[in-house]
Amino acid sequence: MKALVEKLRSFKGANIIIFLVFAITIYLQCNFFHKNLNFPGDPSLGYMHLFKISIAFAIASLVFFFKGKSWTLWVSVFINTWGISNLMYRRANQIVLDAYSITMVDNMDGFWSSVPFYMDINDFSIYYTTAILAVAFFLFKNKNRQIWGGIVAMILGIGIHIWGYEQRVRTYTPYAPFIENKLYNPFALDQATFVCWDLYDKVIYTRETSILHHFIYQTHYFVRKILFASTYTLTEDENAKVSTFINNGDNPTPSRPLFVILIESFETWALRPDIMPNLYNFIQGENILFAPKIKCQTRGGTSADGQMLVNTGLLPTKEGAVCFRYPNNTFPSLSRLYKNTFNIIPGGQTVWNQAHMNTAYKIKDSFDGPFNDRLLVAQFIEEYKKYDYGMLLTMATHSPFTRFVEYANITLPSEMPTFMANYLKSFNYTDSRIKPLLDAIKNDDYLKNAVVIITGDHTVFPQSRRNEFSKYCNEKQDYYDVNDNYCPLIIYSPDIKEKKIVNEVAYQMDIYTTLLHIINCENYYWKGFGINLLNEDSSKRKISAEDALELSDKLHQANYFKEIEKQ
Repeated sequence: MKALVEKLRSFKGANIIIFLVFAITIYLQCNFFHKNLNFPGDPSLGYMHLFKISIAFAIASLVFFFKGKSWTLWVSVFINTWGISNLMYRRANQIVLDAYSITMVDNMDGFWSSVPFYMDINDFSIYYTTAILAVAFFLFKNKNRQIWGGIVAMILGIGIHIWGYEQRVRTYTPYAPFIENKLYNPFALDQATFVCWDLYDKVIYTRETSILHHFIYQTHYFVRKILFASTYTLTEDENAKVSTFINNGDNPTPSRPLFVILIESFETWALRPDIMPNLYNFIQGENILFAPKIKCQTRGGTSADGQMLVNTGLLPTKEGAVCFRYPNNTFPSLSRLYKNTFNIIPGGQTVWNQAHMNTAYKIKDSFDGPFNDRLLVAQFIEEYKKYDYGMLLTMATHSPFTRFVEYANITLPSEMPTFMANYLKSFNYTDSRIKPLLDAIKNDDYLKNAVVIITGDHTVFPQSRRNEFSKYCNEKQDYYDVNDNYCPLIIYSPDIKEKKIVNEVAYQMDIYTTLLHIINCENYYWKGFGINLLNEDSSKRKISAEDALELSDKLHQANYFKEIEKQ
C-alpha cells in the first residue's frame, strides 16, 4: 500500500488528475445547489449543464498555473459554504444572496437563533466533494507547472460556455435575463444596459448558469454599484411623474397624536376569534377602519421596509435595504410632523441601522426594547403620554415562532404542521400581551383621543409553506385563509364616525396617505403614492404598485427630498 502511494505521488500526470477531480467536484457542487435551490423548469436541460461544466473547467484550469495545490481545498470549502448560505437565504426569502444582503450581516445581532430553522442537515452532505478532492491532493503530490495545459483547459471552458449559450438561444423563452433572444450581459459597461435587476431576475440568472456565475456577478456588482456608487439624477419624465405627488403647502399641524403598532410577521389569516380574541373583538367596535387585504410591499429590508412604508409612504429600494444603502438621505415622514416622538425597537439601535434611521425620520427618543411582548407593551404604556407620536414593534411572532409557544392559551390539532401551529400559538400569545394596550385605547382619555394604527410589518410565508398549510387544511377541513398573502390594517380614530371595512385589495403604500387624511395633514408636501382608504377606491390610483416601486427606487438613489426639505 505504501509503495502504491509513493508511486501515485510521483506520477507525472498528477496535474491532469487533480484538474479532472477538481473540475468534476465543482460541477457536482453546482449541480447539487441547482437542484436544492428548487429552481423551476427542467434541470436536465443540456445548456444548464454546459454552463456548469464551463465554470468548472475555467476554475480547475488554474491547477496548471500553480505549483502548490492546497488552495483547491479552500476553494472547494468556499463553494460549499457559499452554496449552503444561498440555500438558507432562499428558504427564508425566496431569493438568492446578493451583494447588499451580505453587507447587512451585522443586522443579525440578536436574531441568530432563527438561522437554524432554515438549515437542512442534508445540505452538508455536499462536503463529500471536498473530501474526494482532499484524497486526490494527498495521493498526487506533483508540483510542476504546466502553463500550456492551463491555457488549453481555460479555452476549453470558454468554448463549452459559448456552446451552452448557443443551446440556450435555441430553447429561448422571453424572460430576464434573456432579452431579445440573447443572454443578458450583467457585466455590460454602459449604464443603460447595467440596469438594477429585480431580485428574482438574479434567481433566474443563477438557475440558468450556476451558483458560481452568480458569485462572480455579485462580486462585480459590489465593485460597480457599491464601492463606486454615484448619485442618480432623475430624468425630466421622472421629475414630471414625481411632481404629481408633491404639494406646495407648508408643514401642517396634526389634529391628533399618532401611535403606530407594527406586529411582527402579521398575516390576516391569523386574525380569528379563536386565535386572537382580544384584537378580533377590538375591531368589532366603533371608530375603526379595517382593511384585511393589505398587500405587502417590503423587499430586502423586511421589517425596516415596513417601518418606512408606514412612516414615509415611500416604497423600498429594489435591491438591498434603504436603511443600509441610504441612511443619510432626507425622508418625508409622519414623525416629522410631530414635536415629541419616540419608538421602541426590540434588539436595540443596531438592528436595521435604527440609530441612523431615527435621525432620518426625526425620532427624538428611541428605546431599546426586550424580546418580550409583555414587557414591550408595558414599556409603551409607560411612555406614550409623554409624546404625540410613537411607534412600537412587537417581537414574539418573529420566525421561527418558537420563543413563546408554551405560553399560548389554545390547543391546536396534533396533525397541524408544526410551523403553522407555532405561528398561530405565537399570535395567540401576542394577542394576550397587547390586551392592556387595547384596553387603554378604550379607557384612557389621552389614547382614546389619539389615532392608533395596528398592522403587520410584512408577510412571512413562502408559497411552499402555504402549499403545505393548504394541504393540511383541505385534508382536515380546518379552514384557514393560508393562501391569502395579506397583512391586516386596523386604524382607530375618534374621527372615524362609522366603522369602515375595506374589502378590496390595498397596499402598504396606502397606509401613509390614509393617515395623512385622518390627522388632517393632506397638504403636507409629500402626498405619498397611495390612496386614502377612507373615501377612495382603486379607481383613484394615480400610479401602479409596480411603477411606484420603480420611481421610489430612483428617489432613493437621487436623495430627492433633500432639496425640498431645504426650501
